[in-house]
Amino acid sequence: MKLYILGDSFATHDFREWSWINALTAKYNVENFSYSGASNANIFAKFLDIYRGISPNDVVIIGWSDMYRNYDSQRTTERRVMFDSYFFHPTLHKMHDTLYLQRTNELIKENNLRALIVWAFPSEYKFNNAPASWMQPEFNYIDYNTYEYSVNFENEVKPALVHFSRLEIEKENISEQEVLNAYINETRPNHISNRKVHSELTKIVDEFISGTISGQINLKQRLV
Repeated sequence: MKLYILGDSFATHDFREWSWINALTAKYNVENFSYSGASNANIFAKFLDIYRGISPNDVVIIGWSDMYRNYDSQRTTERRVMFDSYFFHPTLHKMHDTLYLQRTNELIKENNLRALIVWAFPSEYKFNNAPASWMQPEFNYIDYNTYEYSVNFENEVKPALVHFSRLEIEKENISEQEVLNAYINETRPNHISNRKVHSELTKIVDEFISGTISGQINLKQRLV
């Protein structure tokens, strides 16, 4: 059995041995395609590259990223600003993002793949009618009841991991720069310092691989 992992920095290999990804890497034959800043377009494109080689005995974990990340997340700031100014349309971008997730869901079912979705970010926020950066302090990222997910997968872990990450840095009147600094100067493995979260994520994947759990998995409830 091989374990495939696709996602952004919430799912990258980290040098800290107690992160959930490192724990899985130590237990299983892991091929991790995650990288910091990956967009859902990047994740979907990589899934298209590899899904035909995933056997029914293998397991794939997909950690969907922030919907408003653009395809080329490695561009310079100047190129990103130019692209956003001339080509970025939030409604069209949202449609594209939903199609990536829908098509992934279809391919998982068509190919009988054992796939577990561990959302890194929700698709959007119920009270937010405009494009939002996940760093903006005026939106309530702590209340996971405001999270929306554009596609329902058969097996998935909610709430999105950004809830646990933002919970650790949230304070009254926090500024966007303070939020940004917390991630620029990141010292937490996969943006989460709470070891219970890492431990529970590892257990969830273990149980999914063994076939003892499936369906909708509430990480918040499991931590209580």
